[in-house]
Amino acid sequence: MRASLIALTLLLPLGLSAATVDGSRSFVVSEPSAGNAYFYGGDLSVGAPVSGDLMAAGGNVTVSAPVSGDALLAGGSVDVRKPVSGDVRAFGGRITLDDTVGGDVVALGGSVSVASTPAFAWVGGVSVSFTNGAHGPVTIYGSAVTLAGTFDSDVDVVTSDRLTIADGTVIKGHLRYDAPQQVDIPTTATIGSVIYTGKSFLPTTQEAQSFAVAGASIFFLVRILAAIIAAGLLAGLFPALA
Repeated sequence: MRASLIALTLLLPLGLSAATVDGSRSFVVSEPSAGNAYFYGGDLSVGAPVSGDLMAAGGNVTVSAPVSGDALLAGGSVDVRKPVSGDVRAFGGRITLDDTVGGDVVALGGSVSVASTPAFAWVGGVSVSFTNGAHGPVTIYGSAVTLAGTFDSDVDVVTSDRLTIADGTVIKGHLRYDAPQQVDIPTTATIGSVIYTGKSFLPTTQEAQSFAVAGASIFFLVRILAAIIAAGLLAGLFPALA
C-alpha cells in the first residue's frame, strides 16, 4: 500500500498555473517567483523565495531560498539549504537536505544526507544518512546507512553493507533492519523494539515491488523534465501563446 502511494505521488506533476519557466546553461534565480516556478540549467541556483511549487533540473541544483509549496529536484548534485513547506522529491548523484521539510521526502541518489526531520521519508542510495531523525515513518534502502537524531515513528532499513546507529539516537517505534550482520547499538541509544531479519540474497516481494516503483519513478521523472524543457522552448518562441 505504501509503495503504491509513493508511486502515485511521484507520478503526479506539480500544478501548472501561475508558473515561471526559465532555463539556461548557468542560471541564478535572484527575483521572487509569483506562483509555481520551473527552472533548468547546467548550474542552477535558486536564491529567491518561491511562493508556490518548485520544479528544477540541472547539472548542479542549489536551493538557498524558502519554498512555500512542494519541490521536485533533479541533478548531478541537489543541495537544499532553506525550508520547504511541502514535500520534497529529489533525484541525483549527491543529495543534501539541510533545512526543514514540512511534508514528505522521497529521494533517490548515490549519496543522500537528510537533516530535515520530514513527516515521512522513503530514501534509496549507496550512502544514506539521517542526522536529525524524522517526525514520521522512515524507509531506507542503501549500502551504508547511518541513523542519528530522534525518530518519532518506525524505521525500516535494508542495507547490503552496514547499518550504523549514532550515540544518543532515539527511535520511538520499531527498528526493523535487513543487513549482513547485526548492528552494534550504543548504550546511549533508545529504541522501542529491534527486529533483525537477517540478510537474504534474493529480495523479498515487498523489496522487489519497491525497486520496481523506484525504476518506474525515474522513468516518469525523465518524461516530466522533458515536458518542462518543451514548455520553456514554447514560452520563448511563442510568448503570446504562452
